[in-house]
Amino acid sequence: MKSVIRVLIVSLLMHPMCSDAQFYYGLLQQYGRNRVQYNQFDWGFYRFDRVDIYTYADNDNLPHAVATMAHMHLRELEAALDVAFDDRFQILLFNTLGDKKQSNNNLDINQPDNDTRLTRYNDRTSILLYFDGNLQNLERDLRAGIADVLIRYQIYGDLSAGGLDLYRAQFPDWFLQGLVSWFAYGDDPQYTWEILQLHSERAFRRINSLEPEMARLAGHGIWSYIVLTYGKNVIKNILFTSIVHKNLDFGIEYVLGISTKELIRRWNEYSSQLYKELGELQRSSSDMPLIRFRKGEVITGISFGHQQQKLAIATSRNGKKRVYLVDIERGKKKRIFRSGSLSYKAQDLQVPLIAWNPVLPILLLIDEKAGFIQLHFYDFDEKKWTVKPLYGVNKVYSATYSPDGEKLLLSAMKEGKSDVIEYTIRNTNLKKITSDIHADLWPAYISDSRWIAVATTRRTNDLDNKLKWTPTRNPLNIQYIDLQQKDRPELILQSTGQHIRPLKAGDGRMLFAEHTSDLYTHLYRAVLDSTISHVDTAIHYRYFFRNQRIATLAGIVQTYTLGADTGDFYYILRRKNRAYILRRSLAEHPPTPLPKKPSTSPENKEPERTYQFIDAPQGRHPDNEININDYQFDSRLLERYRYAPRPSAQQPPAQALPNVPSILGRMHATRSIPELEEVKLPPRRPYLVSFYRENVTFSLDNAFLVPQYQPFTGRPQPFLLNPQFNGMFKVGMADVLRDYRLLAGIRTELNPLAGRSLAPNHEIVLWLANHKKRWKHEYTFYRRSAIQTGGQPLWVRFLTHEAQYKAIFPLDEVRSLHLHPSYRLDSRITLARDAVSLQQPTLYQHFGILRASYVHDEALSTGVNLWRGFRWKVFTEYYRDLFHPRSGMHTAGIDARHYLPVWRSSIWANRFAVGTSFGPERLIHFLGGVDNTFVPRFDEGTPIAQSQNYIFQTLVTNMRGFFQNARNGNSFALLNSELRLPIFRMLLNRPIRNSFVSSMQIVLFSDVGTAWNGLSPLSPENAINQKIIDKGNLRIIIDSRKDPLIGSFGAGLRMLLFGHMVRIDWARGIEDYRILPRHFHFSLGFDF
Repeated sequence: MKSVIRVLIVSLLMHPMCSDAQFYYGLLQQYGRNRVQYNQFDWGFYRFDRVDIYTYADNDNLPHAVATMAHMHLRELEAALDVAFDDRFQILLFNTLGDKKQSNNNLDINQPDNDTRLTRYNDRTSILLYFDGNLQNLERDLRAGIADVLIRYQIYGDLSAGGLDLYRAQFPDWFLQGLVSWFAYGDDPQYTWEILQLHSERAFRRINSLEPEMARLAGHGIWSYIVLTYGKNVIKNILFTSIVHKNLDFGIEYVLGISTKELIRRWNEYSSQLYKELGELQRSSSDMPLIRFRKGEVITGISFGHQQQKLAIATSRNGKKRVYLVDIERGKKKRIFRSGSLSYKAQDLQVPLIAWNPVLPILLLIDEKAGFIQLHFYDFDEKKWTVKPLYGVNKVYSATYSPDGEKLLLSAMKEGKSDVIEYTIRNTNLKKITSDIHADLWPAYISDSRWIAVATTRRTNDLDNKLKWTPTRNPLNIQYIDLQQKDRPELILQSTGQHIRPLKAGDGRMLFAEHTSDLYTHLYRAVLDSTISHVDTAIHYRYFFRNQRIATLAGIVQTYTLGADTGDFYYILRRKNRAYILRRSLAEHPPTPLPKKPSTSPENKEPERTYQFIDAPQGRHPDNEININDYQFDSRLLERYRYAPRPSAQQPPAQALPNVPSILGRMHATRSIPELEEVKLPPRRPYLVSFYRENVTFSLDNAFLVPQYQPFTGRPQPFLLNPQFNGMFKVGMADVLRDYRLLAGIRTELNPLAGRSLAPNHEIVLWLANHKKRWKHEYTFYRRSAIQTGGQPLWVRFLTHEAQYKAIFPLDEVRSLHLHPSYRLDSRITLARDAVSLQQPTLYQHFGILRASYVHDEALSTGVNLWRGFRWKVFTEYYRDLFHPRSGMHTAGIDARHYLPVWRSSIWANRFAVGTSFGPERLIHFLGGVDNTFVPRFDEGTPIAQSQNYIFQTLVTNMRGFFQNARNGNSFALLNSELRLPIFRMLLNRPIRNSFVSSMQIVLFSDVGTAWNGLSPLSPENAINQKIIDKGNLRIIIDSRKDPLIGSFGAGLRMLLFGHMVRIDWARGIEDYRILPRHFHFSLGFDF
């Protein structure tokens, strides 16, 4: 036992990066990213007539709000899509995005590599939501989830059926996901601006080869154009017609009267014209970029340090977080912090947060790690970080220092609400300032520690609102709070635009931004002022703010800060997926006039505005009532804004494009949402595990259910290495949270053996997984029966039973450790056919197996058989015959794969694999051919070193251009390289409805490899170097001296046929510097 432990430790030290599927069969490996459960949640749910809301929080605030919104939006979207939804769906509600990322419901998008068939899982009835501090964003995500459920219900019908849906209608991502996005966000200014920017950069010019997120944005823009031009009623008609005819082009042309190509062309012209006016203001700006960041890097925070005279920038890119110090004068940046690992899941762009201490040379950074909030303080004098945990809140959305540097003003989530909280750094005391349903974001001190400003949806002056939890749709407006009289907060500027990020701009002064529906960002300066309210025994003052618009920026600016003298304004602009920091001097720029609007001459200049709020009189006053239906528009205003009446739903002329300003004026009128009606919350029920069908798979293929090493009997047994073409049936089940999963599968051929068995060659597997906690546990029972009959004097049945236990510890999303003990029983039964076979004993071998492995997977699936990124694994394992003390087999190996995007959808894929076995007993690797082939051919002429004491055999592929056993040995090395060209996706710029055509790829490949005995391929004991001929008592040994290295090159096709990935290859081998005749390979399987 000590030797086993010693070998495992040495192997792990040699290979600090190690997975559970070793080189059991061909190139087969199991990859996949992880879900890391840092926290444990006590789940419960609320049952309604048509929806179940699952939550783990102890309060009922968020579930109450979600229930109210879900019922209202379900009715509205059913009417909009003309769907009678008679099924149930589930809503899984998380407090934060970090909690949601721990859920097992986030299915891995990588296709399992031990399957030849593309399987889809039944996850269409679960909606995953999280709270980001603003209930309006939660409502949008809920609408997106409900719209997705209803649309899929229209396409697939019964949502409980999983797996067998590849023969249904197929639509591009921009069509379905774009419609879902439009239902959720409508013509939200931020989304509209992002789409216009991407369109101006020609990011959508190949709409059918876009990545999913880009396709969703492009589809959002197209559906917005359709609704603005033709009206909302055409949505259900287009969708219904396309589904019935399984043809997107037919649906669009039948309803709109134009082709899909013409629709996209008109949308392109419309977007170009819409961006043109905004571009005039952007081009006229003298703001120059100071510094740029890497592509894909998103800036999550920016703050100017007055003592250091530098900008601190916090960024996030594919899960990796960094903080830079930027020297403005030199235009240089220096990284001072980094954390996180590569991830392609939805990123939390609310962390890291940064703030400068106004008194001490300290930079605060707020980050999340392992499910906890951490405060990082960087001392510039001591040049070191100090880390402090933050307890008592679930999430921090923003943070600013108090003027004395002793406190932090937080916008944080506590008890399911985003509130303003004052945090004392020394004693870690938390003091609530607000506590209600309304969003409270970006609070900041304005004057001393008495006055604060916050962006909020609140319209009352009650900070402890006890009203019912019915969400509000008020836009964010700036509210100021006197902490000495905090029961009477007041709005600074009330409007229909979104107000964001108030910043202190001097004592009693602040700056904030407003996003308007015409896609501009207006900057306002507010100055605190006072007037005498009344006099009794003392003079009482009423405080208010005077506001003035000081600048206008084209587009939607989300992130900004002020410089040292508050005259420098730094903001973030994104161009071509790259972030730039720009500087504007507010002192040098007067209020910026909008294009094509009256000039701001002294007589026309907007005066400073002062706002005073008084309580509205209660009751009804008939004398003051107004007939709201008796009105007319001022013709001068119509002329000024160039308002045009809404066009009819008829087909517009080919060249007639709507006028841009009139579209901007109508954008937010395209989708009206009915008022919310409160839903009574039922009692909370405890969550009890119950299983539902997750997927059903039936296929005809030639792949093992559970690959494993096959027994070696002293000579090659190709029938054991190559499974026959049989039927396979699998049923998967899971609970709602997917913490527990079950799978049962059978693979058999109906080839009865008379008098013995109806299905002598079969496989059976039962699998149970417990993924509830961070340590994941899996249990597998596997049975395989294979019979050797034809052409043999004895008929032998090889029977294998294996019981496995696997423990998985995910280090993070991409890295995990695996420990895998198991027990295996091999039986060799001679079937009784005559007296000789009746005397043959049944042989048993009992193996104890211990495996240790590590997997690192950063690859992202971009399509069928297409990936991007890098993944690799190393492993070691030990086999021991429990009843033979001097037995034992050690194996070790590595498999690494890299996928590099080349052009459009094409990729260059490379794989390197090496494996070895050592110890008293060994594993023989047969190199050559391909796995899952329909016509396996075995080279019987390649000699085998009988002195190696082989007990198991395995097949190593791909080595195209050769038969199996072109080379063999206890070690091997292999290099595969492929250029995959999805030819139709690359060339066609229109929707590809047929999965066969969409998945077809032309592959150019090359393989190089060898297998050997001894220390190296050139070792004298390598069996390939000798050829032995026995004739009676005479043995002739021929020194052949063949080159141990072989290679091949060729071309092939990949295509999805009836759900199976079919591989067709033509290859020519290279051996001893000679090009061999061409070989044809026909097989099933993904990847190489």
